Amino acid sequence: MSSPPSVAVVGPGRAGTHLAAALDAARWRVALCGRRERVPPADVTVLAVGDADIDEAADRVAAPLMAHLAGSRGPTPRVRLALHPAMTFPGRADGPVSLSGVGFGLTAADPEAEKWGRRMVDDLGGFCVDVDAGARPLYHAACALASNALVSLEETAAAALGGAGVETQLARSLLGPLVEATARNWRARGAASLSGPVARGDVATVSRHLDLLTGAARSFYGAHVEAWS
Repeated sequence: MSSPPSVAVVGPGRAGTHLAAALDAARWRVALCGRRERVPPADVTVLAVGDADIDEAADRVAAPLMAHLAGSRGPTPRVRLALHPAMTFPGRADGPVSLSGVGFGLTAADPEAEKWGRRMVDDLGGFCVDVDAGARPLYHAACALASNALVSLEETAAAALGGAGVETQLARSLLGPLVEATARNWRARGAASLSGPVARGDVATVSRHLDLLTGAARSFYGAHVEAWS
């Protein structure tokens, strides 16, 4: 029986700890290393560092097959595989992790790097989305819009509820199920899941909303109206 594949993950931060824990659960042999620690030989060495630190880390580690997790960068002269998990990691992993069902933006410099990237993602239970190197900044912008802008939107909505006398934690409890259901419906039905006054053409209600909202809340709402007008 062949031995399981091995991976060295350099960078015990949010993304690095999640990837290491998920690969461990997938029965890879995992070494999680600090950025200044000795990095053991492995089939794949993943540089789980900030975008601006990839080149320095690659020069220091100099492993035969290296990958990075940055969404906006493709392969480099030293790092042959760009493998970005389209997932949010708000903190370091401190227990078991599953990345099953998660998509990974994959850009490989050569067939061997692509083979290892696909094997890693397959073993994690995820799926690969092939992204051209030149398109990775736009790919990453779309991911950031879908995730980070959503957090900003929901915090803005919670603040607007504060103006109606609803305290912040209760606002999150109120809006949370609505947001989760909306995300499920959008994933299944796309634009057909749109509901509310804009979808039904209720101009009077939309105008009243815009009159009442201020600041970022009005900007978000206005962008929503413009997108669907």
